[in-house]
Amino acid sequence: MLDRIPKLTLPATAILILGMIVTLMSDLADPDYFWHLRAGQWVIENGRLPVNDPFLWSQANTPWLHHGWLSDIGMFWIHTHVGSSAFSALIGLLFTLTLGVMYWFSRQYAPEFISLLLVSLGAGVILPWAGARPQSVTYLFFAFFLAVLLRFKDKGQTKWIWVLPVSIILWANLHGGYIMGIVLIGMVAGLMLLEGLWESPSSWLAALKATGPLWICMLLAIVAACINPYKVDLLILPFKALSQWIIPYIAEWHPPRLGDRGSSSFFVLLALWTLMQIYRASKPSLFELGLPLVFIMMGLAHARHAPLFAIILTAFNARTVMDIWPTLVNNFTRKFGISPIVSRAAQDIGVVQYLINWALVLTALGATAYLLPNKVEAQLKAHNEIIGYSAIEYLTKHPAPGPIFNQYGFGGYLTWRLWPEQRAFIDGRSDMFSDQFSKDYFAIIGGEPDWEKKFDLHQFNTVVIGKANPLRQLLILKGQFSETFADDKLTILVRKNISQANSAGK
Repeated sequence: MLDRIPKLTLPATAILILGMIVTLMSDLADPDYFWHLRAGQWVIENGRLPVNDPFLWSQANTPWLHHGWLSDIGMFWIHTHVGSSAFSALIGLLFTLTLGVMYWFSRQYAPEFISLLLVSLGAGVILPWAGARPQSVTYLFFAFFLAVLLRFKDKGQTKWIWVLPVSIILWANLHGGYIMGIVLIGMVAGLMLLEGLWESPSSWLAALKATGPLWICMLLAIVAACINPYKVDLLILPFKALSQWIIPYIAEWHPPRLGDRGSSSFFVLLALWTLMQIYRASKPSLFELGLPLVFIMMGLAHARHAPLFAIILTAFNARTVMDIWPTLVNNFTRKFGISPIVSRAAQDIGVVQYLINWALVLTALGATAYLLPNKVEAQLKAHNEIIGYSAIEYLTKHPAPGPIFNQYGFGGYLTWRLWPEQRAFIDGRSDMFSDQFSKDYFAIIGGEPDWEKKFDLHQFNTVVIGKANPLRQLLILKGQFSETFADDKLTILVRKNISQANSAGK
C-alpha cells in the first residue's frame, strides 16, 4: 500500500514550502498595493483606461499611461471576489513557479541536491521582493526567458524561442518589467555574436547566422510589446522613467547595503559566483562572464534588480559548479570528511522519504491556512509608519478638509480608504510626476528654505505626515495649523479657522 504514495521529491518539497512561506510573507501592506487596487476598480467600473489621473488632486490634468493595467484589473477582482488571502496565495504560486523554472534549468547542468542548494540561495535574494505588486510576474517571465535562451545557446533549440515574442504581449500588459525580456534576448544574441567573432574573427558571417534567430526574435518582441492600448508609448516609458529626478530618492532604486539584512543573500550569492570563477578548472567564456557581470552591475546599482541578478547567477552557478565540484569535494573530504554527508543528502530513500516530504508539505499548508486570514491587519499595523495606517483610519471616521498634503508612501492607502470623497497629493506612481513637482514635494517635506512658498501655493488645509518629520514642527511654529491626531509615529495637522464645507471638493 505504501508503494502507491505519489512521489514527492526533496526539491519539490522545498520549493512548495518556500512558496507557502512567500504566501505568508507577501506584503499586502505595500504602499503601492492599494493604488493598484483602485486603478483596477476604476478600469472595471468605467470600461476603459483613464486618460488623466483620477486619484491625485495635484495631477488631475496630468496624462497617465496606465502600464500594468491588466494586473490591476486582476488584483482588484481577486481582492473583491475572493479576498486578500487569495491574492497572497497567487503571489506564493508565482514565486513557486519561478523557483520551479530556476530549478529546472539548474538541473540541466548540476545534480539534484546541488541544484536545490543553488536555487535555495537564489530564493533568499528574491524572497524580500515577492510582494503584492505586479512585478512578481516579471520574475517568472524573466526566468522562463532565460531558460529558453540558454537552451538555444547550449543546444541550438529554436522551437521555444518563438514563444518569447508571444509572451511579451501578455508581459507588456501586466508589468513594465517586460523591457528586461527584450534586453535579455538582445544581450544573449550580442554576447553569442561577440564570442563567435572572438574565437574566429574571419567567420563573422557564420557567427551572425548562428545568432540570426535571436535577432529576429528580438525584433518580433519589440513589435509585440507595442500590442497594448498605448502602442509605442509603452515601449518608451521605461526609458523615460529612468531619467526622472525622483529616482534616487526611491528606496528600491538605492544600491544594496552590506549591513542590510535583506541584502545578505545578495552578497553571499555574489561571493559564491566570484569564487567559482576563481577556482573553476576551465577558462570562462565571454558569454559566461559577460551576462552575469551585466546583472551584477545592475544589482549593485539598484536593489530592485536583485531578483533578476539572482535568477541569472543561479543559472550560471549551476553551469559552473560541476567544473569545481570534484576538487571541492576532495578537499572537504580530506579536511572534514563530509563527502558521506553530501552523498546521503542526495540519496533517494524511497517511500519513507515521500512520507516525510508529504508530512512536511501538509504541515506547512495547514500552518499557512491557519495564519493567512489574520495576516493583513497585522501587516497594516506593522507598516503604520510606511503607509500612514493609523492616521488615515482616523480620517475615515473624522473627515478633514482638503486639499490634503500627504507623505509619499501614504498616498496609496489614502486613495484606497478615502477616494473618491478625498484625494491624495502624491503616491507611488513616480513615472507620472514632472521633475519640478517632485522637487517641490521634497522641498516641502524636508523643510527646505523655500518650503513655505511652495506649501502656500497649494493652499493645503490638512497635512498627514510622520511625526518626526521637520514639516510638523515648522507648521506648529507657524501657528496656522493645529494637531488633531498623533500617535507615536504619525500626525494629522489641520488648518485653523476653516470650514470643511467651503474647502471640500479640491
